[in-house]
Amino acid sequence: MPRLIVMRHAKSDWEGSYAVDFDRPLATRGRRAAARMGRWLRESDIVPQRVLCSPAERTRATIRLVCESAGLGHGIVRFVPEIYDARLEALVAVVGAASDAVQTLMLVGHNPGLEDLLRWLVPGVRTGEDGKLMPTGTIADLDLDDAWSALAPGCARLRQLVRPRDLDD
Repeated sequence: MPRLIVMRHAKSDWEGSYAVDFDRPLATRGRRAAARMGRWLRESDIVPQRVLCSPAERTRATIRLVCESAGLGHGIVRFVPEIYDARLEALVAVVGAASDAVQTLMLVGHNPGLEDLLRWLVPGVRTGEDGKLMPTGTIADLDLDDAWSALAPGCARLRQLVRPRDLDD
């Protein structure tokens, strides 16, 4: 049974002046949260075989810190331009194209696409008390019913939804 780890990039810096959204870096809080989530992956013994990541600066920085804190090699990461600012259909296509040899896949990207994907895979998934489903840095851990190429609405079960603020430093 394939396992999909969906992660929204950590908190980005809105204070600086960046010519384009794509170049926005992580905020200090985001760097701490990304490292915290990497430690959580390590402590939970969740080891992705492949990471598909948006090439935006904030997602690149997020996955670099996650990999370092989780003890994952950077060689498992592939930067996929289609993930940046992707809608549901694009994310389904990216995940659906994963090799069946990969049993645990991690997807690192942006909202609203990631929330749409999570709601599509797990209908009825509930938001937190703050009304948000995937705030920055959140990881959704999912089990799928079938192969990556067989993605369909409702084909996943949520194991857990973990936010950086839920974890100790």
